[in-house]
Amino acid sequence: MFISRGGAGAFEMADFRIGKRYEVRGMSPESQAKTRQDLRLRTRQFAIRIINLVSKLPKSGPSKVIASQILRSSTSVGANYAEAYRSRSKADYVNKHQMCLQELEETLYWLDLITDLQLIKPSLLGPLKQEADELIAIFVAILKTARSSA
Repeated sequence: MFISRGGAGAFEMADFRIGKRYEVRGMSPESQAKTRQDLRLRTRQFAIRIINLVSKLPKSGPSKVIASQILRSSTSVGANYAEAYRSRSKADYVNKHQMCLQELEETLYWLDLITDLQLIKPSLLGPLKQEADELIAIFVAILKTARSSA
């Protein structure tokens, strides 16, 4: 059994040997489910915002490559998070969250490249970079807690 910290201070206790989820003292199962759902929604909205951003990129050769890469990395965050929730072991749980973190870092790289190449106004990119940073902080907290629990 281990306890993992979810977004917004939520904790989730899971026994992967039997695949059950348990209530954590002080937090109802409904509250835990809401917190998980909030992060699922947040990662989905992040992907949608990136998709909308890509539609504003120039249609040139280099922009097409950047568009393809940032679409792949940003949309996989939510998919990996959904898979993490259904993981069968602690190692798989940690690995899926690590993948979320890696994809967010890659998305930030592409956002920085778009900024450096002046492909889109920086005012449109700032909120996306801030959201990516906040999601990174959430996934770092999840990973720290998961790795430190027994």
